[in-house]
Amino acid sequence: EREREREREREREKERERERKRERDRERERERERERERERIFIYLFQQQEFLFNLNKGVWIGLTDSVTEGNLIWVDGTPLTTPRYWHKPQPDNGAGRLDYGEEDCVEIRTDQRPLEAWNDLSCDRKIYWVCEKAV
Repeated sequence: EREREREREREREKERERERKRERDRERERERERERERERIFIYLFQQQEFLFNLNKGVWIGLTDSVTEGNLIWVDGTPLTTPRYWHKPQPDNGAGRLDYGEEDCVEIRTDQRPLEAWNDLSCDRKIYWVCEKAV
């Protein structure tokens, strides 16, 4: 009887190990899918960035830290994650210069390279806006 119980316990342990392996495999697949999604998002955002840059006009892109300095969010409330296309050393909130004011909005500068074109600027500046519309 003891031997049968030990055998059943070994079988249960083997099944638990198989289940742990299946879960690890599922998690690896989920991570691969997340990575593929990040790549798709990056390509999509890069294409948007390139399109906006090629308008050849400085434009507001709907990104701001006006609620909390340093915490950049899109106008729909979504936090900025990646990718980021900052012109170095941006964002700098005016680098301490009072004549720049609070720099809480983000523009694309066309005098930079496409992947390094974001600049924080005072929201009072008069430049173009770009809006996105679902079709």
